[in-house]
Amino acid sequence: MAKGKSKTNNKKGPVKSKLNYSRPTQDSRSGIGQKAPTGHLAQTHALTHPWSKAARGSKIPDDDSTRSVSYQQRFTVPIPVVTGGFGGCIVRPNPTSGTVWTAATADATGILTWSGPFTDPDVAQITAAADTYRIVSFGVRVYSLLAPTAQSGYIKVMTTPSIVSTAAPFLTSGGLFERVETFPTANSDIHWISSPVGTTWKEYLPIGTIASYENVAIYLAGLPVSSTAMQLELIYNLELQAKPGDLTSALATNALAHNPTALAAASHVHAKKVTPLNASTTTVGSMLKRMAVQGLHSVASYMLPVGGDILSRAIFGSGRKQHNRLGNIEEVD
Repeated sequence: MAKGKSKTNNKKGPVKSKLNYSRPTQDSRSGIGQKAPTGHLAQTHALTHPWSKAARGSKIPDDDSTRSVSYQQRFTVPIPVVTGGFGGCIVRPNPTSGTVWTAATADATGILTWSGPFTDPDVAQITAAADTYRIVSFGVRVYSLLAPTAQSGYIKVMTTPSIVSTAAPFLTSGGLFERVETFPTANSDIHWISSPVGTTWKEYLPIGTIASYENVAIYLAGLPVSSTAMQLELIYNLELQAKPGDLTSALATNALAHNPTALAAASHVHAKKVTPLNASTTTVGSMLKRMAVQGLHSVASYMLPVGGDILSRAIFGSGRKQHNRLGNIEEVD
């Protein structure tokens, strides 16, 4: 090397993520005013992982061309444990009215009566500003607030495509499918992503109407009596159609271009009916991203039977990750 010349840095710049996330432009907490993500993988992720960055400010990329306002609703509700150590809650997908019922009493056999619904935050504002809504993605997270020395009992997470009745004895209502049974340890962090039901889930609904998504039922037994033993977090990513003349209409943005590939890949992920994961949100996100990539591979392979898998891997990557020698996570084929 000639004297006086400095070494040049030939290292490549940082590799950009294949997920085309957008920076929040206005309200990063609610997603209002944030540009919806583009690209097959980002839109699939937005439809299947409600906690992801891609989901905040997202829309459904269907053939509906109406303008809408993206909104993220996220809140927590305590799950009380009543007499006998029993408790639980029912979650109905109705973010514009009441979503959650919690246990009020229990008999000696664990049959619960219910109190509710708990009125979701921002309902008054949504009702005043919007005529209709639809859910882009929806999930629940359950975690323990008990001290490590006070852990006991078990928790069940169940789902049903129909509305859970608050009049029928709990656990004997028809259509409940047990998804997971585990112990409510201090590091419990159970995530469940609700799936759309039927073919009408993409339609806009009048405010206050229950959406066509799975209901969730959570049952507790053997826990110490407490009004705040367990906590339930709900997250909804919504599209709202503002009332004519309301100031919210100024925040409405154009619909996304129709993306049947992302919709088909999201259906692939939802169809797998993944068991609720007792893991961190980051770990859940990594798994759901892999499933989204697998869904896109499946769609590409169907559309292009010859070479479709090779082409889809070249476009979307593999979605699988491993730790390299430096401890960093890198994508592998």
